[in-house]
Amino acid sequence: MTDEEGYFYILGRTDDVINVAGHRIGTQEIEEAISTHPEMAECAVVGIHDELKGELPIAFVC
Repeated sequence: MTDEEGYFYILGRTDDVINVAGHRIGTQEIEEAISTHPEMAECAVVGIHDELKGELPIAFVC
């Protein structure tokens, strides 16, 4: 969803677990680890398609 200024908002997820080479990884745990950096304002982690491993995590950070 975007607002009138063009900002994006994440309203929910269909699945918060991604499958990387047969390992189920929770995106929330990755976000929490990234968020510990003192210069991190916000982050979101999602899975992207990968031919070899099925999915790979990718982080969007501010």
